[in-house]
Amino acid sequence: LQDWRCLWCRATVHTQCRPNLPLACPLGPARVSVVPPTALHSIQDEAWECVRPQASSPLLVFVNSKS
Repeated sequence: LQDWRCLWCRATVHTQCRPNLPLACPLGPARVSVVPPTALHSIQDEAWECVRPQASSPLLVFVNSKS
């Protein structure tokens, strides 16, 4: 692994520069529409609960159960 890339905000940095990034991801330019993984909580085997983050307005959430 030569670089680090965030799947949510698409930030890519070298290993040496990683400590300079903030610990919390800003979720990129589409942050109003993104449901971060920390907002999803398992309540049963195949049921999930989503806690809506403040200042967000997600329209669609796609879940691939086969991945």
